[in-house]
Amino acid sequence: MTDYKLTALELVLTFLTMFGPVTKESLAAVCVLFEAILGYDYEKGKFDKDAVKKVCGVADHLFAMAELYGAKCDAKQLETPGGRRAILRVILGPVLEGLG
Repeated sequence: MTDYKLTALELVLTFLTMFGPVTKESLAAVCVLFEAILGYDYEKGKFDKDAVKKVCGVADHLFAMAELYGAKCDAKQLETPGGRRAILRVILGPVLEGLG
């Protein structure tokens, strides 16, 4: 088995296909996910604060994506930074492991 690393373009295209039809809202959600990956601190295991704040603006798309991973998210999680980070971790955890 080869050690394959995703390119940035492959990652963005993968996210877009998970959201269904490409809309302004789905593009915004992909941007938030991409910013979260780019701002992730591997040493501390934390997402960038700005990316965490942006989760609220694209919550519906992120909730739908989290459901693809078998996780249920609710609006209460948006109330705290920890809840928003948890949403990002559910979606991006496997990607971050592959990139790390």
